[in-house]
Amino acid sequence: MKNAFIVLLSASLISTFVFINGPVNVAVSEPTNATSELLESTASQESTFNSADILKETNFSNTNGTNATTTIESTTEATTKSDSTTPDTSLEKTKKVTTFAATADAVEDGSEGNPYLVATFAELQSAIDAINKMPADNQGPFYIQLTADIEYTDKTTTLSKSTVINGIKDFEKDPADPDNHYSILYTETAGFGTSHFQVDKAVDITIKNMNYGSLDNPYGDYWGIMRMNTAGSSLTVENIQYELTNGSQPFYANTGGISLTFKGNNSFVSHAGTYGGEFVEGFNIVDFSAGSNTFVDNDTIQNDVLFYGRFDDADKNRMVVTIEKNASLRTRSSKNGLFYSGNPCVLNVEENGFFRYEKYEGDGGGSSNYINVNNNKITFNLGKNSRTELVSSSTAIDLKSMTDFNCDQPDYILIQQTDNRNVVASGKATFYRTDQDLGTSYSVNCLDSANTTNVFQGNILTSAEISNTSPANARSIIYEQDLFLSGVEGEPSTSNSESRIDVDITGYTPNDRTLSSVDYMLTKNQLYDASNPITDSISQSAIDEKFQLEDASINKISVNPDESTPETNTTFNNIEGGIYHLYAKVTGNAIGGISSSSLWVETTVNLTKVINTNIPVNMIFKSPTTEFGKEENAGEYTFTNNSNISIAVDLTEVAPTAESDSDVTLATTLSPTDTYKLLLNLATNYTDETNNPLVWGPLTEGPISEDSKAILLEPFWETDKNQAEVYLIGNYSGPVSEVKKVAYNFTFTISAQ
Repeated sequence: MKNAFIVLLSASLISTFVFINGPVNVAVSEPTNATSELLESTASQESTFNSADILKETNFSNTNGTNATTTIESTTEATTKSDSTTPDTSLEKTKKVTTFAATADAVEDGSEGNPYLVATFAELQSAIDAINKMPADNQGPFYIQLTADIEYTDKTTTLSKSTVINGIKDFEKDPADPDNHYSILYTETAGFGTSHFQVDKAVDITIKNMNYGSLDNPYGDYWGIMRMNTAGSSLTVENIQYELTNGSQPFYANTGGISLTFKGNNSFVSHAGTYGGEFVEGFNIVDFSAGSNTFVDNDTIQNDVLFYGRFDDADKNRMVVTIEKNASLRTRSSKNGLFYSGNPCVLNVEENGFFRYEKYEGDGGGSSNYINVNNNKITFNLGKNSRTELVSSSTAIDLKSMTDFNCDQPDYILIQQTDNRNVVASGKATFYRTDQDLGTSYSVNCLDSANTTNVFQGNILTSAEISNTSPANARSIIYEQDLFLSGVEGEPSTSNSESRIDVDITGYTPNDRTLSSVDYMLTKNQLYDASNPITDSISQSAIDEKFQLEDASINKISVNPDESTPETNTTFNNIEGGIYHLYAKVTGNAIGGISSSSLWVETTVNLTKVINTNIPVNMIFKSPTTEFGKEENAGEYTFTNNSNISIAVDLTEVAPTAESDSDVTLATTLSPTDTYKLLLNLATNYTDETNNPLVWGPLTEGPISEDSKAILLEPFWETDKNQAEVYLIGNYSGPVSEVKKVAYNFTFTISAQ
């Protein structure tokens, strides 16, 4: 039903034609709008702290024979970390302040507060010999502090007790800073020989705050930092910067049952030379501790992989690599693969952990790219919000046939080929959902060679399998949580010459994912068949299709948030009053070139229909002769629609006023014998569907015929269609020898369209 109201106008002949009504402003009520419920999710935070060392004061004798007292005081800085998808690169830093004061009878005993101080390799060997000769019931740990860079050749030093060797220069400065480390330098250039250090007992060894290699001495022993020969022993490295060429295998275990642990901030770069091996060989347990950050770049020419496992007892000697909570391991290599083992291998990435393996074409010359060179099962166990990337810029990745990803709500798992070729050479891998939150949707998306993103497998409830043929032509594959948009809301606003709807999304998950676009659509028509839920694939496809079409009935706006303008809100301006369906969809930044998008969500918004018109208060014309037209009107008169809807203006009744001379009457025709007859028309420049100007008349007293045409005026922002010029035209039968005055009330009906 049209909304209408009545406007009365009056007119007078000879001197004036008066419209008694001026501007009209009417609000037309509609049903109230419904908005989606606001759902908020807040990222949890956790704080991690170093435990403070106990203040210790002990005596020792330093290397120049002067007795001294050392005070080692530990202070701790707290680092707060947010549970986010970005790998945390912050380090917990412990500052130590060392002071020396003269005392009597100080003797180095290798305790933590009174370590052996060594400035040469000979002194280092002497300190280790002294430790090895300690009583059998004293297994340590014993402490050695470097006071200078250590140079050595082909000499082997054996550790038989638990020992900590620290290369820090200044306890007051950052222990992770390479400039605050002493170096271990291998001066032999002809080749590699015996081990540098080796362990022949079940002991725990820690090497911390050291650099290996320099511009003048870029060589190393083939067996790396430490050759571990005894089951039950362990090696811990912390804040190590390692960059070597020949003999550049950092870690070697000669038997099973040995663990390797990384703490702090570490970097291991092995350049191609005449020889060099894996990053890690032979260790059963390889652990990257919580909060640690480790970088590996291995371009050596010998052997096949980064992690070389064992080929003996499968149950006892499988290799397990773990990136703990908030830890990061970034690896790149020119070798043929990631793992090589006679036993199944396991790689764990715990909550908020990050693991990246990148295969590139380097000097090492590996021509293949295997996750596991040997055909043994590789299992990835991936924790909440963890990130895993298997990337190749050279050959495609061979998954073999036994690669499993156990997925407990990871942020994503990316398998990518950056050289625009198929990412999977052969084999297959299976993603298994191990979490119980089936209300959260996960999918496998892929990017093909045409840079088209496709949802390969939708909501994965149990498992999904990939291979070199499925998905076809994929150069990037990602397993990740689907973006979920909790809702969209619209705030209507109407005022003078303003009619708008301010829109914004109410929230999305994962809420730490960076958005690249937010798409909005506003339309009076629902864009899908309401017999199906909006989450149905048919409904989503129907909305997507409408978004791609050029359709004047649908208002569309896309917002592209970035770091400088992260806002997701926008405004639909100059919107016609009425009830609308508002749709929104968000897209996240591409990981591996793959963008992820949410489903469309919907709400309704009621923008109040407001009728606001301006019409002339009066119209004046004079007729010095019998015929009069636009030129005889005293001014220019306009009907203007300032409403936020289209309106129809229709003349419905004409009636004389008391001031009008009663002997002048309205007529539809004039004859030569007529007197005191007025032929009166109200004309406009409005053109109807016949392309003719609209004219009301000749007018008679009383109601106007219902089939008369109305002026249709567009809303206020359609400035060339929201107004019509009006004027009086007609004829008078006379006589013209006397002045007559007429005045009429005109009644108009204004209807909302």
